[in-house]
Amino acid sequence: MAIYNISGAALSGCYDVDGNALNSAYDKNGNQIFGGSDTPLTLKVMTYNVGQWYLGSGVIVPASLDSDFYDLQYGTFQRNDVDICGIEEYTAQFSEKPRQASEVIAPFFNYTTLKNYDSNPYYGHGFVANYGLSNFVDNAYSVGTNYYYKADVTANGKTIALVVTHLSTNTNERVQQIPELLSYLDGLYAPNGANGAKVPVICFGDFNMDLPSYPAEKDLYYASNFGMVNQAGFDGSSEVVPKDISTYEGHFTRFYSTMAATGLGLDNILFSPNIEFVSAYVDEAKKNVADQSIFINPVDGKAKPDHMPLIATLRIN
Repeated sequence: MAIYNISGAALSGCYDVDGNALNSAYDKNGNQIFGGSDTPLTLKVMTYNVGQWYLGSGVIVPASLDSDFYDLQYGTFQRNDVDICGIEEYTAQFSEKPRQASEVIAPFFNYTTLKNYDSNPYYGHGFVANYGLSNFVDNAYSVGTNYYYKADVTANGKTIALVVTHLSTNTNERVQQIPELLSYLDGLYAPNGANGAKVPVICFGDFNMDLPSYPAEKDLYYASNFGMVNQAGFDGSSEVVPKDISTYEGHFTRFYSTMAATGLGLDNILFSPNIEFVSAYVDEAKKNVADQSIFINPVDGKAKPDHMPLIATLRIN
């Protein structure tokens, strides 16, 4: 987690009452909230396909539903209080009111790198964070029209490579995109850091993981060195025989539905071996909205709440 000054700005250091620099600091419950470069850094991160802030149907929020979705989306960022969020299906305009997305984002993050695509709202993406962002690279997959976008974040002296991606809904394209993504992540993780250290890597995304229907994807992810926050039996169950329980421990018993309408876990966060999984959950506020009529898709008349955010606490070693 980050530490902040009285104005809410994230701080890069902290000091005792005599003005001496501190290597670490803790909250009243004993949780580390700040650590120097030689101590583990704990971050709370989120992946969120905002679905053009509405239903993921390619249009922004209608003016008549502006207040409902503003309260919902503002509350999501306020409630979860994350350090870094990877965002997919971003649009700069929030609603037809008109309202801008900055009204939802700016109160909670000091740094943003968000790309808007008026020509195709499904491809808007980027990061919001409470630490500085740099070294941006936009990549296109060799098949399909999807992307994987990279930025570096430096938090408490540690530089972490961030990637956000949106994989194809076409299975044939997706199974070609997955190895390309994993190869790219491995390249970032390679000894590129100071004194030949391996760089921590976190990848956020809508992976369109319909693993119960397409179990062949399992082997592609199993071949990777990267851990997965949202991983289970790849068959919709909560139990699986782990590939290597000594390496993966409890990952394979976790399965979070991030689609309120279908129960599928399309969204995920991947992390390199020098990052330790601590905990995770899904914010299910969309499922708990009293008036589900706000999610009715005007095209087919069905209630379709879109993606729910997946939140994880990770420790960078």
